[in-house]
Amino acid sequence: MLTTESTTTMSVTVDNDAAVKASAVDLSDFGAVYEKHYAAVYRFIFRRICDTEKSFDLCSHVFLKAMENKDRFSYMGKPVLAWLYRIALNEIYMQHRKKKIEIVYHVDVNDLQNMSSDIDQKNKEELENRLLSALQKLDQQEMELIEMRYFEKQPVNMMAEVLNLTPNNVSVKLFRIIEKLKKMLTSN
Repeated sequence: MLTTESTTTMSVTVDNDAAVKASAVDLSDFGAVYEKHYAAVYRFIFRRICDTEKSFDLCSHVFLKAMENKDRFSYMGKPVLAWLYRIALNEIYMQHRKKKIEIVYHVDVNDLQNMSSDIDQKNKEELENRLLSALQKLDQQEMELIEMRYFEKQPVNMMAEVLNLTPNNVSVKLFRIIEKLKKMLTSN
C-alpha cells in the first residue's frame, strides 16, 4: 500500500564518523541502547505498518531479539541502529509473510521533488501524479530502497547496513530503480 503525506517526518541519519563512533556502544548496558534508539526503531516500524499497537509490539520484539543476540553483535564501524533496523525489517517482513500485517509505504509529497530532480522531468505537478502511480508498480525491495533514500533520507551507507548489502550495491540498485521509473514515466 502506498500513502501520501504532506508533513515532514524526522529521519535518523548517521552522516559522519563521529556519529558512527558514538554508536559504538557497550551492549552490556542494553538499557542505554534501548533508551537511545527506541524512538527511532519505533518510527522505522510505524512508517511501514501504520498501526500504533502493532508497532509497539514489534518494537518490543525487536529489542527482545537484540538483547537475546547482543553477543553476536560486534562493532566494526557500523552503527547499532543499523543492526536494530535490520532486525526490525526482518520482523516486519516475517509478519507480512504470515499475513498479520500489511506493509505501507509513506510518500511525503514534498520529497517527490527530490525524486523528480533525479528523474529529470520538467512538469512537476503532472509528474507527481504519474510518479505516485509508477511507485505503486515497484516491488517490495525496490520500494523499500526508495522509501529509505528519498523519504527517510537515510545515507547509502546506513541503507547498506540495514539491508545487508554493500554501499555500491545499494547505489546501483537505486540507479536502476530511478532508470526504471524514468522508463515508466516516459512510456505513458
